[in-house]
Amino acid sequence: MKDQFDPFLQFWTTAGNWKKWQKSWTYDAFETLNAEEIEKNVSNAWKTMFKMGKAFQLRDFNKCADNCEKIRIEIEEFKQYTPLISAMRSPGMRDRHWEKLSADIGIDVQPTEEYTLESILKMGLMKHLDAISKFRTWRARNTPSRPPWTRCRPSGPIRCCWCWNTGRRARTS
Repeated sequence: MKDQFDPFLQFWTTAGNWKKWQKSWTYDAFETLNAEEIEKNVSNAWKTMFKMGKAFQLRDFNKCADNCEKIRIEIEEFKQYTPLISAMRSPGMRDRHWEKLSADIGIDVQPTEEYTLESILKMGLMKHLDAISKFRTWRARNTPSRPPWTRCRPSGPIRCCWCWNTGRRARTS
């Protein structure tokens, strides 16, 4: 019984999650997006829809297989935006990086609270994906691996911190 119901459960769960995620990722504030989580969810949803589509075809549930295919195509269309999201939501992007990127591509991409994926796509940033991705690589090479505010962190009731630069405890009081 479970084997017969499982493809339906996976389809409806994944389809429901996909619709919710797609709306959230497209219209929520861009600064709240987690690029790694988006990539993982898009990949898993695509795989699930592909597998369930095949399972429905084998059982001769052609309408269900068609629904899987429609959702899978939606996911595939969204998948093209994941490199842009990853590049622009890269940890460590600072004002100076946004200024340099804006100068390089000729569009002001300084993020604001009103930015959403939809607004970024309307700005035409997909046309500049190569430049944005190259900039991400450049920034990674020219920025310390740990941002300054994470180099020292409090370590308990004694006012000390662990200094990542020296690898020793340092007294802060």
